[in-house]
Amino acid sequence: MKTVTVREIEVQVITRDEWDVISHEQKKQNAKKRNSSTFGHEPCKLCGQIISDKVLDTSWFVHMTTDGDLFPVAVELGDHEGSQGFFPIGASCAKRIAKEYKKKYEVK
Repeated sequence: MKTVTVREIEVQVITRDEWDVISHEQKKQNAKKRNSSTFGHEPCKLCGQIISDKVLDTSWFVHMTTDGDLFPVAVELGDHEGSQGFFPIGASCAKRIAKEYKKKYEVK
């Protein structure tokens, strides 16, 4: 983890080096895996495996910056502060991420 300052507040972030533990080749393999009965189009942002459309509405999401850091979901960042927004992650990757850094999809 590293500490960054956002609007004069120090925040602990998970760096890309900490969460990006899967090789590029493995991510490409994961992206090719599909369950024919539960088609999906959205890949997990961390491992590349396709998330089923049936579970996407209940998936976990992480807040990622342009550097690939994961910010706590309670910290609001603007585009000018490097925010890329929220991205879905699969269930197995969500188990590795602390609760402060992920949130459930909110259907409005």
